[in-house]
Amino acid sequence: MRADLLNHLQYSAVLWNMWRRDNPAVNVVLDGANLNGVILTGIDLSNASLRNARPPATNLMSADLCGTDFSEAYLSEANLLAANRDGAILIYTNLHEADLLGASMTQVR
Repeated sequence: MRADLLNHLQYSAVLWNMWRRDNPAVNVVLDGANLNGVILTGIDLSNASLRNARPPATNLMSADLCGTDFSEAYLSEANLLAANRDGAILIYTNLHEADLLGASMTQVR
């Protein structure tokens, strides 16, 4: 299943978001995934598990990251401008030099 999810991510955020809308019962688990170079602007990763994922310097601008579990993920230098991270889990997450300007971060753990 994880390989299928990674294949879906290789396409545009619009196609990924349509797939998410059409498959609400699918749990998105991308723990430990290397997402370097994947364009994730505006993507819906809400309630996904990206524990220990490696998307350094990734563009997550305007992404829906509500409830996403980024525990121990490496988000160094990630662009999180205007991303919605309400309820995200950021336990031991590396956010060194990440751009959080305008990011919504209420009830973050």
